[in-house]
Amino acid sequence: MKVLMGADVKLSRRLYVMVFVFIQVLFFSIQVIKGGFIAPNIVLQPQFIFLGLVSQLLVVITAAVSITLSGLMVMLTTLVMIALTPWEIWINYAFEFFAIGIFMMLTGSYVSTIDNKFLAAFNLPNTDELWRMALLALRVGIGAQLAILALTEKMVYPGLAVVFIEMFPFYNIFPQIGLHAGTDLHFVFFIGLCELSLGVLLMTGVANRLTMTMLTFAFVTTAIIHGVHEVEGHLPIFAAAFVLLLTQRNKQSSSRHTQMSRSPAFA
Repeated sequence: MKVLMGADVKLSRRLYVMVFVFIQVLFFSIQVIKGGFIAPNIVLQPQFIFLGLVSQLLVVITAAVSITLSGLMVMLTTLVMIALTPWEIWINYAFEFFAIGIFMMLTGSYVSTIDNKFLAAFNLPNTDELWRMALLALRVGIGAQLAILALTEKMVYPGLAVVFIEMFPFYNIFPQIGLHAGTDLHFVFFIGLCELSLGVLLMTGVANRLTMTMLTFAFVTTAIIHGVHEVEGHLPIFAAAFVLLLTQRNKQSSSRHTQMSRSPAFA
């Protein structure tokens, strides 16, 4: 557990960015090939389908030239989603994809020579500062999205989640641990409260690595049970989890590490 909380993972930032961008490009490529738009429950009106596909295709194409530009296209695609869908739908995805776009825009210089030249030409903050800003945006965005999903899909509007549990009753572990009075609705509220807590913890930076470990475990377990299509829809989250799980230690561990590195004994 101590290693999980505070151990450093020695991977290059370039590798983080390359893996992150590859997964995002794979996700948007699948959406374009299948004729979808960001999520299965987003159905664009016929006159806007072409716009949705083009915006996603531009994310894929521009990534071959400039990660920063591709990140900007992710942001624009998110704005298209907001403009063309009801708020009850886009609220479940907007924070996640804004965070992804910001991360790509701020870290493109680690991969793209064009982005590196852009960084130098416009006298932008150094790469270390941009990296910290990118991780902050990704952590807060994913945490906020997790908290919002807990509210909208489980605590405020639990109907679909309850139907899901009825279809797969083995998820409700309450009877198995002796809580026979715990209904499917109770279990949905319990899971919603857990997700809300994890989202808040991630946003505040209190338990970054522990939160991402639990989130990754939940998504991997779901994928094993329900098949590859679950992985496909959660690819952006898996990419974010890869970066945050390995780079973001828990706040207490990070603070203690910083204090130790500044002490004379470690000079």
